[in-house]
Amino acid sequence: MSIDRIKIFIVYLNNSNIFVMHYCFCVWFKKGVSVESGAPFFYVYLYFINPFNFLDMEKFLSIPVTSEQNQLLSATGIVLIEQESTTTVHVHYKASTATDVVVITHAAVPAGSEAMRDAIQGAVIAALATPWTAVAYQVGVLPYAVSGITIS
Repeated sequence: MSIDRIKIFIVYLNNSNIFVMHYCFCVWFKKGVSVESGAPFFYVYLYFINPFNFLDMEKFLSIPVTSEQNQLLSATGIVLIEQESTTTVHVHYKASTATDVVVITHAAVPAGSEAMRDAIQGAVIAALATPWTAVAYQVGVLPYAVSGITIS
């Protein structure tokens, strides 16, 4: 009697026309011969590694930028959003060695105000609450105009 394992993957084309493959589950089966009739048989056991893995979807904020088209900013993997100065908001992402930082430059806010940080943070929360098929969340009117988005 032998035991074999088959790995099953789900492959699909997401909304951004990118092929995505998720390792979903393993199928274990035993092959053998029936003692009573001599006929071949097999048993199938399904072991789900993460049955909701295929629901994990990358989410993006679509932010309007002055004199440019909207820019996409990842809404997943964020560890901190901070109002760095009166004209910048820093979005820190989890990375293998440290953190990657995206700088959102905007019109000046009054000293001590965190209105832009709060607006970006609210948009991230709203984006992550959308259905898994809604990849890009359209950020509405921000309290201050965004003039650029860069990686530092």
